[in-house]
Amino acid sequence: MPRSSDPRASEALKRFGNPYAFAEPDEVEADSRDAIAVSRRRLQNQWAHLNSSGGFDAASDAPGGARPNRRGMQDIEDAVSKLHRRLWEKRYELLPERLDDIDPVDLLDPSLAFGLIGYDFSRVAALGNMRVGAVTVEVAGRIDTTARSVEVGMHLPMSSVRFTAAHELGHAVLHPELGVMHRDIAQDGIALGSDLVEKEANRFATLFLMPERLVRAKFRALFLADRFEVSEESAFALAGCTVDALTRRHGTRRALSTLLAGTPRYNGRQVTPLHEQFRVSSKTMAIRLEELDLI
Repeated sequence: MPRSSDPRASEALKRFGNPYAFAEPDEVEADSRDAIAVSRRRLQNQWAHLNSSGGFDAASDAPGGARPNRRGMQDIEDAVSKLHRRLWEKRYELLPERLDDIDPVDLLDPSLAFGLIGYDFSRVAALGNMRVGAVTVEVAGRIDTTARSVEVGMHLPMSSVRFTAAHELGHAVLHPELGVMHRDIAQDGIALGSDLVEKEANRFATLFLMPERLVRAKFRALFLADRFEVSEESAFALAGCTVDALTRRHGTRRALSTLLAGTPRYNGRQVTPLHEQFRVSSKTMAIRLEELDLI
């Protein structure tokens, strides 16, 4: 079942008049943050103490150390929330032609965010290929944090272009000392790279393009429920069939989430598929639905 909403988050929504004010309360202690920051400066390593699960290992050279916890992921969530708020506050300047007809999803555009943080963003015909071991990969995106510029190849599907741009936006916000870095995509479309920095940028992209509150709101409006439960009624509304037939055709969780992410019709109504609403691939949307336990 979905998590119950935090009253402080609800209050923030009212205060800001902002559908992006969905960050959970900051659970990071200031002294722990400071200890990690000091240690990172001493080591000249901005990723020191982050472990493979996204938490922190102890900053052994800092007073008292830093306890392992989820602060790594919380930092990413906080950074995304802050950027969302800035986009919402600047919405009339960023989308002057829309005025009162601005859907919050319209602001989930990496190109708008790049302009807001002072980066040049461009799409280019191609960024070339490179070899990673025995695999030939094509470069999907390139960021230069020194020159404050980002390039994304326009030869990719639009959903890939959008996610790649959001990935590079994550680097710009989270890793300002990164220098030059490429995002590589294998010729078969499988994204490569699993180091922590890349995982952080991917997480940022996911949260930026598909914010939890907005996904839940759009899901509820489309499927008329906070969570999709398989029943005779919901099976008929989704696929015009029985539960048994739905299970035979879409028996795994991923198959069902993909169906929900891409369905153009529900309960007799023509609808815009969720993945099209958020302008991501159906697979990316399906994974997000699972992550939020919406099925």
